[in-house]
This record gives sequence, C-alpha cells and structure tokens, in this order.
Amino acid sequence: MASFYRRYKKYIANTSWLFSDKIISLGIGFIVTVIVTRYLGPERFGMLSYAISLTALFASASHMGLGGLVVREIVKNKEERSVILGTSLALKMIGALLGYALLMLYAYKSEGWLTENFYLILLVSTTMLVLPFSGIITFWFESQVQGKYISVAQLSGALSGAALKVLFLLLSATVFSVGVIFG
Repeated sequence: MASFYRRYKKYIANTSWLFSDKIISLGIGFIVTVIVTRYLGPERFGMLSYAISLTALFASASHMGLGGLVVREIVKNKEERSVILGTSLALKMIGALLGYALLMLYAYKSEGWLTENFYLILLVSTTMLVLPFSGIITFWFESQVQGKYISVAQLSGALSGAALKVLFLLLSATVFSVGVIFG
C-alpha cells in the first residue's frame, strides 16, 4: 500500500484539493443563499433565482463537453498545447455568445422589453461571457495536475463573492445590486 501511495501521491493530493474546494464552496454558497433569501424575501429571491437558473441553463452552451477532451489532448500533445487551448477557447466563446443571444431572445419573448425580470436576467447573464476564459485556464492547470492552484483561486473567488454579497446586504442593496454580484 505504501508503494501505491508514493506512486500516486501527486494525483491523490490533486484530487483532494479539488474535492475540498467543492465541499467548502458548497458550504459557503449554502450559507450565503440562506442569508440572501432571508434578506430579499420570497418574491425578490424568486426573481433572482429565476435569472440565475435561466443563466445556468443557457450557459451550458458554452461548456460544449470539452473538459475531459481538452485536458486529455493537452497531455497527449504538449507541443500543440497553445493550438488546443486557443481552439477550445474559440469554441467556448462561440457557445457562450450563442447561449447569451438565445437567453436574451427568450427573456425578451417571455418577460417583455424593459421589465424588472428582463434587466435582472441581463445583469446576471453577463457571467456567461467570461466563463470560457476561466474554463480554459482550468483545463491547463488540470492537464498539469495542479489542482491546488485551481482550488485556491476558486475558493478565493467564493469567499470574496460571499463577502461582497453580505456587504451589499448590510448596505441595504436592491435585488439588482445582488444580481450584479451573483452575475
């Protein structure tokens, strides 16, 4: 067993970092969601949840199932790393732009123009346009088996985002202000 551990120590540590990050981020997200829910109340939180859910649904167009494929190709073809990452960034950006356009069309058709829900969806969905960049960076670190850096960055983002959300609530933020932070 000791030789197994020595042999796969790097992979076990990498997985531990990634797993710990997910667990801690879920815990932080749960606590902040409870605080935001209590602050906004049922109607306003429902509006925010609707915008977040729609964004998540349409953001799936930017993922394109490239994760494991890109990481595997980077590991197999180290000399083609920049081409692989550039191509996957382009594909993810096209998917994100398409998903964003479809979401705006849906929001216009279902919510109408210049309504509160439309603006909230518009604010929250702007995250779709930056997700491809973080995905590409994550692919590179995963291919190098350096989950520690991914975990530290994501956990730092989760903590700072949670702190901003709570700060905005303490400053009597509106649902749109909270939407900007969620977005």
